[in-house]
Amino acid sequence: MPKARQPYETIYFTNLVSQTAKDGTVVTYLAWDEFADRIYPPVVVNQSEDLNDIVGGLVKFFNGINDGYNPNLYAKNTTYITDIEPELQPIIRGLIMPGDNLVIDHKRTAEVFEPILRNFSDFLNNKDK
Repeated sequence: MPKARQPYETIYFTNLVSQTAKDGTVVTYLAWDEFADRIYPPVVVNQSEDLNDIVGGLVKFFNGINDGYNPNLYAKNTTYITDIEPELQPIIRGLIMPGDNLVIDHKRTAEVFEPILRNFSDFLNNKDK
């Protein structure tokens, strides 16, 4: 896949499941814009089997990505590259804009997020030192 030439052209996203003392199991959705080298605000939601909760979390996530989007300045269509679970893919296809693409690429998504998550972990491990 060619490298993005403008913001919103290629956005990678993933989700992380973690256990918290306060909220139990949560899902954190993360997105990174390849051209802008920008992490969008993550969205953290309680893990749920309820479809309405899942859709609500994804709507909030994609609204956060598109907050500030200007079609006169940025790519007209976005390719979203992800490693998201197969059962969520039809929901996501229904949430992204017409003309946008959803590409499933576990390897590339892992390559993109590995340094981001490593740097975040390093930050957390060193913040109290």
